[in-house]
Amino acid sequence: LAIEFFYGQNGLLVNEVSPRSHNSAHFSIEACNSSQFDQQLCIAANLPVPEPELIVPGALMVNLLGLPKETFLSIEERLSNLKKIDGAHLHWYGKNKEAPGRKLGHVTILLYENDPQARREEAFRGLESIRSVWPLNVTNSG
Repeated sequence: LAIEFFYGQNGLLVNEVSPRSHNSAHFSIEACNSSQFDQQLCIAANLPVPEPELIVPGALMVNLLGLPKETFLSIEERLSNLKKIDGAHLHWYGKNKEAPGRKLGHVTILLYENDPQARREEAFRGLESIRSVWPLNVTNSG
């Protein structure tokens, strides 16, 4: 059971309760020796659960949220452009209806810089690349 919390001006809030692995750890698919899905299967099958460890210094995971109908590029064009970003791992959730703010997928970029400041800059460059293709709809950011 996954519980997603948000912390803001009103304190700690429960956003979602789901009977599955939550997408907040989907970065583990590429960035760890054992993904959250591996962990869930081992637990359900009563098998030894490997200790999850990063195999790279860091990872950036960016959710792809639905945009307004007035969006210049179609979903197909945006997905095609995301696939062209060097090092981007695209995960599309197979949803065929785009609505503003609806979570449609995510992109993970592995970070290789060992120095924390350099890794932060690397992450911001990755975020900028993704947002140049798939902007954040700030009017529906919840």
